[in-house]
Amino acid sequence: MFAVLQILGLTTGVANGIAVACSGSFNFLMNRNITFKASSNFWRSVAMFVALYIWNFLFGTWFIGWAAAMFGCPEVVGKFITMAMQGIWGFFAV
Repeated sequence: MFAVLQILGLTTGVANGIAVACSGSFNFLMNRNITFKASSNFWRSVAMFVALYIWNFLFGTWFIGWAAAMFGCPEVVGKFITMAMQGIWGFFAV
């Protein structure tokens, strides 16, 4: 999603925001009961998801730009790195 949006000409921040929202929303809907232990409190789960989304968006957008500027790597490489990092801390947040 991120790469396609960049090919379409969107900026890194916008492309990252949309990609994180799409993947996070899908994961939230598919894994709500496991990840957020939300057997009954839907709105608590939504609040936790939004907080995690905001963190992932802000950190990911910063890191993608930083990695590209610091190491000259393509932004897609920075995105893959942030996806791995988000997967790790998302796993341990359970």
